[in-house]
Amino acid sequence: KKPTRRPTPRPSWRPTRNPTRRPTPRPTRCPTRRPTPVAQQLLDLRSNPTSQSSTDFGGDSQKAVDGNYLQNMGTHTALQDNPWWSVDLTEVYDISLVTVYNRRDCCWERLDDFIVGVYSQGNLIWESEPVPVSSTPESIPDKHSVAVPGWVIGDAVMVRLKGANRYLTLVEVEIYGTVDQCPFCGYYRSEE
Repeated sequence: KKPTRRPTPRPSWRPTRNPTRRPTPRPTRCPTRRPTPVAQQLLDLRSNPTSQSSTDFGGDSQKAVDGNYLQNMGTHTALQDNPWWSVDLTEVYDISLVTVYNRRDCCWERLDDFIVGVYSQGNLIWESEPVPVSSTPESIPDKHSVAVPGWVIGDAVMVRLKGANRYLTLVEVEIYGTVDQCPFCGYYRSEE
């Protein structure tokens, strides 16, 4: 005798012809576009912690943010490989511009091919290409501005030189930015 098959029960409901889709929940993200343009402001760094790879000739690292733009008063490292100078911003900022003031009394070529880097929690977020400095005093500007591309978020800025047997001397460093509106991000966000 063959086993009998039970009929499959039919559903008691009928599917609709045009079902409505439910929205898929998405995680909250940082905005990909600036919500409102905010004027970039010069950050007051006079009380912020600074450091540099070494100190020589009385050129303490704090001199780059003390507000004194005299051409012979600034930071000075010892002669070394890959010297650097850094400032802790103490908050997370959307950084737009870094301006480095060079010596004009002498030694202006020491700053040739300097590099600006933005860091977040000790990690490099963005770095500029080497910035050339002219070798003739008549054509050397006393300041060099490095534009930072849209939405580089960081809590520290470093100026450094690559190469062996170099001095790093800075008269003043200015940083322009705003307090980040997305402080949990802390990374490079490109506009889509």
